[in-house]
Amino acid sequence: MADLAASERNADEIVTTTDQAAPVAPGHAARFFRRGRMIAFPAKRKNRLSVLAVLAESFHVNQEYTEDEINRLLLRYYDDHCTLRRALVDEGYLQRTVSGTAYRRVARSGSAASST
Repeated sequence: MADLAASERNADEIVTTTDQAAPVAPGHAARFFRRGRMIAFPAKRKNRLSVLAVLAESFHVNQEYTEDEINRLLLRYYDDHCTLRRALVDEGYLQRTVSGTAYRRVARSGSAASST
């Protein structure tokens, strides 16, 4: 029971510390956000990648997250957190462990996070 409470507290801390008031959505991504939330999931891959790059910035590089932590954070941006989580993994922004119990943000070449 104490472990569950600690896990929930940690997830809340992660969401609080990694989520700014609203994500900065540059370029193509900006039109998919209103007041810090996504208004639509882009159909075109170019736009989708822009949106996913913005969302990926909510996660620290190489920090391990549980699925629940990922879901909680993504729910702040869009109600269909499963689609976002799947897309982040499919497009290489997040890696899922073989067991499927943990995720990590991947440092992508050319991103500011790759140098930290």
